[in-house]
Amino acid sequence: MKKLLFYQLAIFLIMMPMFLSSAQADGFWDQDFRVGTLRSDFDDRTTGLSSNPLIQVQCKFPGITFAIPCKTFDTPDTPDPNDPNQITSFYPKTYSFYWPSSVAWPTNSDGYWVLSVNNEDVVNKFNLGPPNQSLPVTYSDVIPGQGPQLDRITGRGTTNIAMELRGQQQEKKRIHLAINTKYQPGNENFSQEIGSIPFLGFGAMQNRGNKGISLGALNDASKPHMLHFTTKMWGNENGVVVPRRAEDKPGRPAILSYMLFVFSKWNGVPRGIILQLFHRHQEFSCPNGISAIRDRHGNIQEQVNDAPFCNGKTQKSQSTGWNWPIKQSVFSPGADYTYIDVEDLQTVCNAFFRNTTVSGNPNNGWRLGYREESTYNIDLQELFDCANSLGINSQGEKEGFNGSMPNYSVPITGVFWTLEASGVDGLIWTSVEDMRLE
Repeated sequence: MKKLLFYQLAIFLIMMPMFLSSAQADGFWDQDFRVGTLRSDFDDRTTGLSSNPLIQVQCKFPGITFAIPCKTFDTPDTPDPNDPNQITSFYPKTYSFYWPSSVAWPTNSDGYWVLSVNNEDVVNKFNLGPPNQSLPVTYSDVIPGQGPQLDRITGRGTTNIAMELRGQQQEKKRIHLAINTKYQPGNENFSQEIGSIPFLGFGAMQNRGNKGISLGALNDASKPHMLHFTTKMWGNENGVVVPRRAEDKPGRPAILSYMLFVFSKWNGVPRGIILQLFHRHQEFSCPNGISAIRDRHGNIQEQVNDAPFCNGKTQKSQSTGWNWPIKQSVFSPGADYTYIDVEDLQTVCNAFFRNTTVSGNPNNGWRLGYREESTYNIDLQELFDCANSLGINSQGEKEGFNGSMPNYSVPITGVFWTLEASGVDGLIWTSVEDMRLE
């Protein structure tokens, strides 16, 4: 009996490393983007149909109209009389799914990257689906050996996704994201009529698609908090603004933006930091008081002091609540956001940065420029510590979070890479690869 127990113990000790290796550590479920499965954040493909309508939750930030205005749900059958394009209700609304992975719809246990395709205004009658499924996605593969080509990735749709095999054994993937405002689905006057603002993004979310694995944590050195990724700006072309608001100056170039979203949560409130990795004709932070219209390389073309820039203010960041009161969405109910332009991080966050680096070919600080490729290594602990330190600026405006980050462990709940564009006749095209959270 003792000999049998000895052999059983020996076998267990031999097998134990295999058991341990099969249990994935915290971080992205798909470190280095080797699988690359994409899926909507909605758990049910019927979401938004009359049989499964969108469900309203209480607005997290009352009085703030940013993202989805609370009144949209509160008075869904009373459209704004000054907005003839507004639909009279969010639901029931019939639409079709265009997701590239919708046929083989993966479950949370399978693992997937969340894909978001939105179009503002979210309550516009021209949108083909509900928020975060507003537009169809054109999906394609990059032909090995030929590399990515513009006409293969864009030109057939407004929002475009392409996958490219990478690595010595083609064991990894690179995802291409592109928004092309030269094309609009089903209506050549689509963007002119509604002032379309398409949004395309993907990422890992703690409670949707990450296979139940913890992404990481802040204030806990034992948990992942170092974000690594390599990204390239393949193309950006001037669009023309469609005047809809006071800040939409006729003749001014339209907005192009490439952003990194990082989410956490404390005191029951989702929190987020948005870093603009690239931007034209929109600025979130102006620590030196200078804001400008820039060319595709990031060089200053004209200094401006109005919206959507910094309005002549000296500000380290912008801060606002963001409402997303849709129960079925992973982004519900919204977030308390702090916005910073990445080239200003070295000024705004220099006192906190020890491990955060950018390598490759950065232009104008850490901003990504035209045809540039950079590798970002961002210590999310340092980033959130910096944002948490921001207080009231000289104009009496809040610059950081609306509620200080506690000193105990709080989760990292999501990481997202996104594009946004306004106006017409514009283009923005980026790629991301080698994403890791360690």
